[in-house]
Amino acid sequence: MLTSYVYASLWSGRSSAAEIENIIGPSFARNSKHNVTGALYSDGNVFFQVIEGEEPVLARLMSSILRDERHSAVSILDQIDRSRRQFEGSPLLYVDGRKNSALREQFSYEVLMNVGSDGLLKRINELAYTLQDA
Repeated sequence: MLTSYVYASLWSGRSSAAEIENIIGPSFARNSKHNVTGALYSDGNVFFQVIEGEEPVLARLMSSILRDERHSAVSILDQIDRSRRQFEGSPLLYVDGRKNSALREQFSYEVLMNVGSDGLLKRINELAYTLQDA
């Protein structure tokens, strides 16, 4: 069954652009191999990600993220059964929050922990919209 997980986490320390690139490259390759699509927002402190794929694959991926010492305070915000992918054909789209200050407030960890399902949907759509304009 096609599912998507939405999660947020904090970087365990302060990340650099190079460290984020060290996450993006391998993640893109792994997602491609396992037919996972999605989008990642990071501003160097917060990660907000939507991943889409078959539930067993996503469960293993989330298990890996939960064990990854680069992440702290990982919170699975939602798990949604889907009829279609929102990020079709995109193993990992990336939004650099350091280059888009207008998004930082919307994607702060504190806000993400309190927005509820409708707010999460709005942020997922914002990611998709931002990426279309990139």
